[in-house]
Amino acid sequence: MLKFFNVAGKESAWRLAIDKDKSELADFITKHEYRGVPFSSKIAGKNGSIDSKLLARNSVYIKTDSDGITGAILISPDGIICPILTDTSRLSIDKRIFNASAVSGKRFLTVMGCAEDADAVELLLPERKKTSVNYHLMGAQPAAVSKAVKAYQKQKMSPVIDDLSVNLAIAADLRRLMPLRRDYEIEEVVLDPLHFNEISCRNRFRKTITENAVFYADLNGMPVATCCINASGLGWAQIGGVFTLPELRSHGISAGIMEHIAEYAALNEKNLALFVKKDNKAAIRLYENCGFEVTGEYRICYLERR
Repeated sequence: MLKFFNVAGKESAWRLAIDKDKSELADFITKHEYRGVPFSSKIAGKNGSIDSKLLARNSVYIKTDSDGITGAILISPDGIICPILTDTSRLSIDKRIFNASAVSGKRFLTVMGCAEDADAVELLLPERKKTSVNYHLMGAQPAAVSKAVKAYQKQKMSPVIDDLSVNLAIAADLRRLMPLRRDYEIEEVVLDPLHFNEISCRNRFRKTITENAVFYADLNGMPVATCCINASGLGWAQIGGVFTLPELRSHGISAGIMEHIAEYAALNEKNLALFVKKDNKAAIRLYENCGFEVTGEYRICYLERR
């Protein structure tokens, strides 16, 4: 087992989590999961508990004291770093965690977490060029979403909604939904549209369809909007890929799909979380109208080796 030692030669409180830590780790994550679905989704099995093989596939470092686990950092094989920290662990991250990781030599790393946790990790990697995007973190229970959407649509009374059909995507829908996904990623995800990668986008979207859930709205036989569950953890699911064709926005289409997302989450006993760019006022209004509330600040930081 990998261990770290402080300057006095004593064993550090940070260590690599192993299989026997699953129960305690699950308890810790459950308290904070609303802000850490990207973390929990990488180690959650189909039964809503931590999967031993997924835990071994990722590097999960935990800090412990007499009260148990007080912090955890997941480093995935593809270079995604997901911290879930407390005030205690945030101030005592051991930089050797990142040096010991198999991804330390990667050119690009991505840090995803609440703003304070992401800051704590970024400060330990000053040698890398940093580009950050700030978001509001929002959350809701499925029942609250369903109730809010019904009230919102009644107020909206858009005739477009009556002509819509909402469907759960299957693998065969990938080709017809890709134009929507392409436009969404160019508008909301990639930092530079010139660097958009069609193949990477298609592969990620295929995985979301087959491993999570993609709902889409058809209008007269044409897909016009999508809303996805792109990550599913122990007790929370994360919404992403919310996109409507520009000419059909403000008709309540995304809200209509959100109701199906809420039903799906309730069936799977998951609460719902999402993050939205702070300057995207229209999206924030949509989510508030669908019953979501701001629960904190979120950050994605892209780190490039100089």
